[in-house]
Amino acid sequence: MLQARALWTGSIPDQIALLFVYMPLIRNEIHNFVQLWKAHSIRSQPKRPSVKPGKPVVLYFTPPDGTVEYGQLEPV
Repeated sequence: MLQARALWTGSIPDQIALLFVYMPLIRNEIHNFVQLWKAHSIRSQPKRPSVKPGKPVVLYFTPPDGTVEYGQLEPV
């Protein structure tokens, strides 16, 4: 619609203006999606014993006993 009315050329200022208007909305939508995804429940899967059941946000902050932390490197 903007192109049809000659209000959009695709130039850098046009792109910056579009980002200025829509980036807060996009960030909010992504944040809401992430919060919803982290709160869903993962079911127990008998054929995949390595998958831990529970809510991802809870599993992240309070991992089950025996969980190995691979994110921390050992000092050399």
